[in-house]
Amino acid sequence: MIVYRNFRQAVPLKECTGRIKSLLSRIDGMSSSCYQNAVSLLMECGELETGVTDFLCPEKDEIFSTKIESCRELSMLAGLIVCRLWINEAIDLESLNEARRLLFKIESWKIKEILLSVPEGFVYYGLYPETYIEAARQFKEQMSPESVLVIGLRSIGTTLSALVSAQLKLLGCKVKPFTLRPRGHPFSRGIQIDSAAEEFLRRAGSCSVVVVDEGPGLSGSSLTGTLEKLSGLGFGEERTVVFPSWIPDGSRFLNESARELWPRYRKFTGEFDNLWVDSGRLASGFGMEIAQNLSAGMWRPHFIEDASFPAVHPHHERRKFLLKSDSKKCFLAKFVGLGRYGEYLVQRARRLAEGGFGPQVKELSNGFLLMKVIDGKPMSIPVPGDDFLGRAAQYCAFIRNKFPSKLTVTLDSMQEMIIGNVRAGVGEKWGRNAEAACGVSPDIYESEPVAVDGRMMPHEWIRTNGGYFKVDHLEHHCDQFFHGSQNIVWDIAGLCIEFRLSSGEVEELIKRYVELSGDKDIRMRLPFFRIAYLAFRIGYVSLAADSLSGDQDGRRFELLRDFYREELKKSLMAY
Repeated sequence: MIVYRNFRQAVPLKECTGRIKSLLSRIDGMSSSCYQNAVSLLMECGELETGVTDFLCPEKDEIFSTKIESCRELSMLAGLIVCRLWINEAIDLESLNEARRLLFKIESWKIKEILLSVPEGFVYYGLYPETYIEAARQFKEQMSPESVLVIGLRSIGTTLSALVSAQLKLLGCKVKPFTLRPRGHPFSRGIQIDSAAEEFLRRAGSCSVVVVDEGPGLSGSSLTGTLEKLSGLGFGEERTVVFPSWIPDGSRFLNESARELWPRYRKFTGEFDNLWVDSGRLASGFGMEIAQNLSAGMWRPHFIEDASFPAVHPHHERRKFLLKSDSKKCFLAKFVGLGRYGEYLVQRARRLAEGGFGPQVKELSNGFLLMKVIDGKPMSIPVPGDDFLGRAAQYCAFIRNKFPSKLTVTLDSMQEMIIGNVRAGVGEKWGRNAEAACGVSPDIYESEPVAVDGRMMPHEWIRTNGGYFKVDHLEHHCDQFFHGSQNIVWDIAGLCIEFRLSSGEVEELIKRYVELSGDKDIRMRLPFFRIAYLAFRIGYVSLAADSLSGDQDGRRFELLRDFYREELKKSLMAY
């Protein structure tokens, strides 16, 4: 089923260099904000290097291009700044000046645009680059390498390998860093390099090799495809190591070679909890005590009665902590992303709070957004009355008016998702109905895209003495899941479905929304978006139910799958 999306965006080169230039001007000390700016700088340089390298190497990789080496040097300088600030060393001003010189050179290149994709680990999964500093320290301590080839797997491996290279250089190693792009089917990727790179690697002698990536993912093929290539060039397992973001046993990889090779290589990784939580560094950034870890669904016992626990997939939950201030006020710290990605969501959170729809926002600290905990009770079915429908209509009208966006999923892709997920989730015969339902004009689908809420679950609405508030309201239009930015009818369809609204309640919701927004064509768009929403959700809950099979959340997702299946059938009968 189609659940995820792979969104790459063409960005002017000057926009990328402009962001780097701005960050260089803001790095001027050893404060917490300076460190966060340095991490942002590292991310931006890694994105620039990835985009330029992909532009110059569309089919196979090379490692001796002067343009590629200039970008690699810039990323390394950013890595050195982060490494020094992490251990409270003063910033090397020469590194800043050299970075500016390199940036001036890069800006002169005749490259108009580069393609960028979101560095998922830094944005969605709470991957902290400092864990790779720690991995490099462990590697140096345990294996005592003198000369090291550091290979980053693009895209996020570009940034991580620059940091690893910088740390190993500070520890006295001779380092040759470069990046490679695993190519091919997602479950069977391999490495393609030019003859100069291949000859260099064959003659690399006694160098140790470090392969750096965010993975492994479901297949494990990006990392193991790289290891297979290195093995073929003479690098034995005794001098090749992997720096992953986590260390599974590999037995469940979808790629057969990955299952075989993964256990044979040494791996080094750092732990977020050790570096940020146990050390007190995260709490220090908040200026508050961490009272409780609420990640991976652990927020439910704190806010909801056990009998009505909603289904949660722990791998798709962002890190969250309950904080308490000196005045005993409670705040929620939620991971919203490092760099400009987190800053973007902070601005959205502030606008929603100012509009009276979300919790009050305190600040962004090391990728975590601090929000005041709302004193109220999460809602459940059935809906408490017309007052909530009016509030929900206000919220949807506010989203439509305040958050215009660009459509990130084409009509063709949406139709493919609907038809494929209906066939897989409801049955082959219903696929013909889905095909008929997808016969809509582009105007119906493409009009007025907005950065939707994307989730309208009852427990995400908090009922208080002062009215209703929406939480978990920030990132679902720009997360890794399929729907992206859409017409606001995506959210209205979600409300109708998740709250099990009757036909009369649906009509009341629509009437109030139209009065507030002037969006009179909603009734014409709603049938298609209802089917689209249900098709996406049945895909997601099926994935979750299968991956969590045997535990309580797996069963909760199975019940949701049954519900969405029946709702899809009802909606498709008209076709």
